[in-house]
Amino acid sequence: MLALTLPAMINPEPHELRSLDVCRGWLQLAEYHQAIAELDSLPPHLWIHPEVMELRAVIQHKLRNWRECLEMASALIQVRPQRAQAWVLRSFALFELGHTRQALDLLLPAARLFREDWVIRYNLACYLSQLSQTEEAWYWLESAYNLCDPVDISLVATSASMPIHCSPVHFSGAAAR
Repeated sequence: MLALTLPAMINPEPHELRSLDVCRGWLQLAEYHQAIAELDSLPPHLWIHPEVMELRAVIQHKLRNWRECLEMASALIQVRPQRAQAWVLRSFALFELGHTRQALDLLLPAARLFREDWVIRYNLACYLSQLSQTEEAWYWLESAYNLCDPVDISLVATSASMPIHCSPVHFSGAAAR
């Protein structure tokens, strides 16, 4: 894992902020290698900027480069633990690498930090379901449903756009609950 500390002030210049917007555009177009090239064009002192790190983690997630996603998300959590997506990306990468228990264990503290984040709760339910801990999975699934429109969960769970990796089908055995 990377051990990083952020300098007191990293304020990107306006043209550098434009590069971040361009990178986001490439991401929306699913042009991930172009997005990486845009980030690589930034001065090296900005590579540890939280927005740059988060964009890199998202790109690696989209490319299914799980080790790189894990490394970048873990580094981001070290420097900016208040970024919920980093916690989700880290655990998702761990799950994809076959470390479901570790994914669960490292995401649990995020549920306390981000009490209104339904994605974290939904992913906890998914990990618990994968580990055959059905009662606990139901607790977290209900918690996720209480925080958002259940249609949102269904739509996101069946798409590849979010780092969520189980669908309501995994809970079909108790669907009449």
